[in-house]
Amino acid sequence: METTLLIIHILAAGSWLGASVAQAYVTPRLSAVGGATAASWQHAIIGLGKHVYPPAAIVVLITGFGLVGVSDGAFGYGDTFIVIGIIMVVVGAAMGIRVFGPLAEKTAAAFEADDSSTAHTLLARARSLGILDTLLLVFTFIVMVNHLGA
Repeated sequence: METTLLIIHILAAGSWLGASVAQAYVTPRLSAVGGATAASWQHAIIGLGKHVYPPAAIVVLITGFGLVGVSDGAFGYGDTFIVIGIIMVVVGAAMGIRVFGPLAEKTAAAFEADDSSTAHTLLARARSLGILDTLLLVFTFIVMVNHLGA
């Protein structure tokens, strides 16, 4: 059971990170095209925010709790690596709901209105925050792996 939970946990976390990396790679390329293409990509990002990130975060959280539960006391909710993991899920959810979703909606609207100046200003903000979010996620991966390897 523990191995199954861990595999699912890692796959969900990998999906979260993979979606972030894909966005970081694709966004500048499609945004450079502008217009309907860039707007469509922003709508796809909104879709990721509704259909990929939330399920991945929920599965990470549930399997993380499950892993603590089957650890026979080896791990506890006060352990630093677990606290960091929980904080990352909360921060990721808050950033998605309060920052990334609204930014993608505004950016799509700007591209649809042929206002590339506004769109690129919004993209620069999303990129900076996206880098921070991805670095926090990578940090969480490192903390988890280092704990499991210890």
